[in-house]
Amino acid sequence: MLKMNKKDMIRKQQEVQIARKKIKIDKVVELHWKRLEGQSERIERAYAHVGRIQQHGPPRDYALLGRNPNNGSIYLGEINPETMCFEAYDKDAAALYSYARNHVIKEIAVPDSQLEKLLPYDVLLNRYDFEIKQEIIPSDKSEQEK
Repeated sequence: MLKMNKKDMIRKQQEVQIARKKIKIDKVVELHWKRLEGQSERIERAYAHVGRIQQHGPPRDYALLGRNPNNGSIYLGEINPETMCFEAYDKDAAALYSYARNHVIKEIAVPDSQLEKLLPYDVLLNRYDFEIKQEIIPSDKSEQEK
Protein backbone atom coordinates (compact mmCIF):
# COMPACT_ATOMS: atom_id res chain seq x y z
CA MET A 1 0.00 0.00 0.00
CA LEU A 2 1.28 3.47 -0.96
CA LYS A 3 1.87 5.73 2.04
CA MET A 4 1.39 9.47 1.67
CA ASN A 5 2.74 12.07 4.03
CA LYS A 6 0.46 14.81 5.35
CA LYS A 7 1.72 17.41 2.85
CA ASP A 8 0.97 15.11 -0.12
CA MET A 9 -2.49 14.32 1.25
CA ILE A 10 -3.36 18.02 1.59
CA ARG A 11 -2.08 18.71 -1.95
CA LYS A 12 -4.20 15.87 -3.38
CA GLN A 13 -7.30 17.19 -1.57
CA GLN A 14 -6.67 20.68 -2.98
CA GLU A 15 -6.19 19.29 -6.50
CA VAL A 16 -9.63 17.68 -6.37
CA GLN A 17 -11.25 21.01 -5.46
CA ILE A 18 -9.75 23.06 -8.34
CA ALA A 19 -11.92 23.61 -11.45
CA ARG A 20 -10.19 22.33 -14.60
CA LYS A 21 -10.74 22.07 -18.35
CA LYS A 22 -9.65 18.85 -20.09
CA ILE A 23 -7.57 19.33 -23.23
CA LYS A 24 -6.78 16.50 -25.66
CA ILE A 25 -3.08 16.50 -26.56
CA ASP A 26 -2.26 15.97 -30.24
CA LYS A 27 1.53 15.87 -29.89
CA VAL A 28 4.29 16.42 -27.35
CA VAL A 29 7.32 18.41 -28.48
CA GLU A 30 10.61 18.30 -26.58
CA LEU A 31 12.14 21.79 -26.62
CA HIS A 32 15.72 22.74 -25.74
CA TRP A 33 17.12 26.24 -25.32
CA LYS A 34 20.28 27.85 -24.00
CA ARG A 35 20.62 30.12 -21.02
CA LEU A 36 23.67 31.78 -19.58
CA GLU A 37 24.74 30.71 -16.13
CA GLY A 38 27.68 32.86 -15.10
CA GLN A 39 30.28 32.52 -17.84
CA SER A 40 28.92 29.28 -19.30
CA GLU A 41 25.87 28.19 -21.28
CA ARG A 42 23.43 25.68 -19.90
CA ILE A 43 20.91 23.68 -21.91
CA GLU A 44 17.36 23.79 -20.50
CA ARG A 45 14.50 21.50 -21.49
CA ALA A 46 10.70 21.53 -21.30
CA TYR A 47 7.87 19.82 -23.14
CA ALA A 48 5.18 21.59 -25.15
CA HIS A 49 1.99 19.56 -24.97
CA VAL A 50 0.11 20.79 -28.03
CA GLY A 51 -3.68 20.68 -28.09
CA ARG A 52 -6.46 22.49 -29.98
CA ILE A 53 -8.38 25.00 -27.85
CA GLN A 54 -10.99 27.60 -28.66
CA GLN A 55 -10.11 30.64 -26.54
CA HIS A 56 -10.81 33.85 -28.47
CA GLY A 57 -12.04 33.19 -31.99
CA PRO A 58 -11.55 29.97 -33.97
CA PRO A 59 -9.83 26.91 -32.44
CA ARG A 60 -6.02 27.08 -32.42
CA ASP A 61 -3.12 24.87 -31.37
CA TYR A 62 -1.96 25.94 -27.91
CA ALA A 63 1.21 24.89 -26.12
CA LEU A 64 0.91 23.69 -22.56
CA LEU A 65 4.53 24.08 -21.52
CA GLY A 66 5.36 21.72 -18.68
CA ARG A 67 8.11 20.00 -16.74
CA ASN A 68 8.48 17.13 -14.32
CA PRO A 69 5.28 15.10 -14.64
CA ASN A 70 4.86 13.08 -11.48
CA ASN A 71 2.09 10.72 -10.31
CA GLY A 72 -0.60 12.24 -12.53
CA SER A 73 0.21 15.92 -12.00
CA ILE A 74 2.40 18.35 -13.93
CA TYR A 75 3.33 21.99 -13.43
CA LEU A 76 2.54 24.20 -16.40
CA GLY A 77 4.40 27.43 -16.90
CA GLU A 78 6.41 29.66 -19.16
CA ILE A 79 9.95 30.79 -19.88
CA ASN A 80 11.06 33.91 -18.03
CA PRO A 81 12.53 36.08 -20.83
CA GLU A 82 15.10 37.68 -18.51
CA THR A 83 16.52 34.54 -16.92
CA MET A 84 15.48 32.03 -19.64
CA CYS A 85 14.40 29.67 -16.83
CA PHE A 86 11.15 27.73 -16.76
CA GLU A 87 8.77 29.13 -14.14
CA ALA A 88 5.58 27.38 -13.07
CA TYR A 89 2.35 29.40 -13.19
CA ASP A 90 1.18 28.23 -9.79
CA LYS A 91 2.92 25.61 -7.66
CA ASP A 92 -0.28 25.15 -5.63
CA ALA A 93 -2.38 24.26 -8.70
CA ALA A 94 -0.81 21.53 -10.80
CA ALA A 95 -2.48 20.31 -13.97
CA LEU A 96 -3.57 16.66 -14.03
CA TYR A 97 -2.74 14.34 -16.91
CA SER A 98 -3.38 10.88 -18.27
CA TYR A 99 -1.11 8.74 -20.43
CA ALA A 100 -1.84 7.07 -23.73
CA ARG A 101 -0.95 3.41 -24.13
CA ASN A 102 2.49 4.40 -25.51
CA HIS A 103 3.26 6.31 -22.26
CA VAL A 104 2.90 9.76 -23.83
CA ILE A 105 0.60 12.31 -22.18
CA LYS A 106 -2.71 12.29 -24.07
CA GLU A 107 -4.88 14.60 -21.97
CA ILE A 108 -4.25 17.41 -19.51
CA ALA A 109 -6.81 18.91 -17.17
CA VAL A 110 -5.71 22.55 -16.89
CA PRO A 111 -6.75 24.65 -13.89
CA ASP A 112 -9.23 27.31 -15.08
CA SER A 113 -7.02 30.01 -13.57
CA GLN A 114 -4.19 29.06 -15.97
CA LEU A 115 -6.15 28.82 -19.25
CA GLU A 116 -5.69 32.50 -20.15
CA LYS A 117 -1.92 32.21 -19.64
CA LEU A 118 -1.46 29.53 -22.32
CA LEU A 119 0.28 30.65 -25.53
CA PRO A 120 -0.59 29.60 -29.07
CA TYR A 121 2.00 27.06 -30.20
CA ASP A 122 3.28 29.18 -33.11
CA VAL A 123 3.66 32.23 -30.82
CA LEU A 124 5.69 30.19 -28.31
CA LEU A 125 8.04 28.88 -31.02
CA ASN A 126 8.58 32.38 -32.46
CA ARG A 127 9.16 34.02 -29.08
CA TYR A 128 12.22 32.00 -28.07
CA ASP A 129 15.16 30.38 -29.82
CA PHE A 130 14.04 26.79 -29.23
CA GLU A 131 15.58 23.71 -30.75
CA ILE A 132 12.96 21.01 -31.34
CA LYS A 133 14.54 17.72 -30.27
CA GLN A 134 11.61 15.41 -30.97
CA GLU A 135 7.86 15.22 -31.53
CA ILE A 136 5.88 12.36 -30.05
CA ILE A 137 2.25 11.49 -30.86
CA PRO A 138 0.10 9.94 -28.11
CA SER A 139 -1.32 6.59 -29.24
CA ASP A 140 -3.60 4.06 -27.63
CA LYS A 141 -2.80 1.44 -30.29
CA SER A 142 -0.73 -1.55 -29.29
CA GLU A 143 2.35 -2.57 -31.29
CA GLN A 144 0.29 -5.32 -33.00
CA GLU A 145 -2.39 -2.83 -34.14
CA LYS A 146 0.09 -0.45 -35.80
